[in-house]
Amino acid sequence: MVRWMLGLVMACTLAMAGCSKGVVVQNPAPFAAAASPAATEQAILDALPRHNWSAESVEPGKIVGFLSVRSHLLRVDISYDDSNVVLAYRDSDHLNEERGEGGQVVAHRNVNKWMDTLAQDVRLAIAAQPAPSQDATLSAGGEVTAPPAPATAAPATTNATAPTDAAAAPSPAP
Repeated sequence: MVRWMLGLVMACTLAMAGCSKGVVVQNPAPFAAAASPAATEQAILDALPRHNWSAESVEPGKIVGFLSVRSHLLRVDISYDDSNVVLAYRDSDHLNEERGEGGQVVAHRNVNKWMDTLAQDVRLAIAAQPAPSQDATLSAGGEVTAPPAPATAAPATTNATAPTDAAAAPSPAP
C-alpha cells in the first residue's frame, strides 16, 4: 500500500512538472556589430529567414523580428549601433506569456531556445561579411572599387661596366 501511494505521489509530481507554465525569458547577451550599421542591418535581414524568422518592421538601428510556429507568435526587438547588437524579448501570442513584478517575463520554454538560435544566426551572418577595405572607394555608379595597385619600380641600373673575370681574361703575352 505504501509503495502504491508513493508511486501515485511521484506520478502526480512529474505530471505537474511537465505542465509548468513556462520559464523566465533570458535575452541573449549583446554581441559585436558589423563594420557599419548598414552592414549590421543587412546581416540581420540575411539571418532572419535561416530559421523561419521574418522582419515585421525595419527602422535605422532597430528591427522587429517575428517567428510564427503553428498558432504561436514570438516578437523580438533587435537593436544595433556601431558596436553592438542586442536582442530583447518583445511579446508573444499563445506562448503562455506572463509578466511578473519588476518586468520579469515567463513564457514557453522554447522562447529562450528560439531567441538564442536567432542570435547565433545573426552572429554568423556578421562574421561571414567581407572585411571592409580601407583603400576602397565608391565609384560614380555606387560600386566599391579598389585603387589601382602601385607600379613596381624597375631595378636600378648603373652605367658601370661589369667586372671582368680575371681567370677568363686572356693573360698578356710576355
